[in-house]
Amino acid sequence: MYLAVSAISGSSQCTKYLRDQIYTTYSRNNQQNNNKNQTISQILGIGIHEMIQYFLELPSENRMKDLEQCQEDLEKLRQNHLETTDLLIDAFPENYFSSGILYPKTSKTWTEASPLLQGCINFLHALEKKWPESKDQWEIVSEIPIHKKSDCDSYDHTPGVSRFILQNEVTLRGFVDLVFVWKNYRILGELKTGKHTKQKQRNWENQVKIYMDVWDELHPEHKVYGVILHKGLRHGFKNVSKRFDFDLVSDADQLNGGPQCRNCNYKERCLKSTYSGAPMFNL
Repeated sequence: MYLAVSAISGSSQCTKYLRDQIYTTYSRNNQQNNNKNQTISQILGIGIHEMIQYFLELPSENRMKDLEQCQEDLEKLRQNHLETTDLLIDAFPENYFSSGILYPKTSKTWTEASPLLQGCINFLHALEKKWPESKDQWEIVSEIPIHKKSDCDSYDHTPGVSRFILQNEVTLRGFVDLVFVWKNYRILGELKTGKHTKQKQRNWENQVKIYMDVWDELHPEHKVYGVILHKGLRHGFKNVSKRFDFDLVSDADQLNGGPQCRNCNYKERCLKSTYSGAPMFNL
């Protein structure tokens, strides 16, 4: 039995919803991840991760300067679609310039990535302030799986980690958006877009808490911290320290309303549903 970390964190601990997210063969997610015909959304997601990784690995004095220059270069690209600067070529994925319509793709990626970049740079500055000897020494890796070997070969987490969920042993699946690496420190970061709400923030924090709990088991030699990154947070980031309590998702019949209700199979007949189309009870 398998379960995505994002499904647990996004469930608001509603186990009735969570039960439907469990699957019995790995092929469901594996086929999606290995699909060569990537959707626009997937291409943009990869582009955002690669762009953030590029800027964070710049020398500290160049990060904001190059960020501002990138904005100027994109404006020039909008006016003259033939003018592509070296900075744009370095910052954006290579396939952006070898296929498709160039400006709309780069513009959409920039729109999503720019607010996140501000928070990421602020966070990295905070790390370097906390540990001054780490200045310009942090390595940034992205999309690290907790259940298999990473594409960059830095980590092999096969066959994954299991937890007791809904009274069953369930193997967790997921990818950590960003891992900040320096010496034996590992800071696990999740990049978040869309509207910020208190419930969403709790769910985001839970996602990082789960990754931290898993990483502790996979790498006991590491000092593990966590962070969520979103433009709606103060300075664009919030530190996460505690680990997730899996007892919260052990009860098989626990109902909780939340953002997950819109995608729940029981949304129209659940007493706890926050879905706008759910029936009204006890009138």
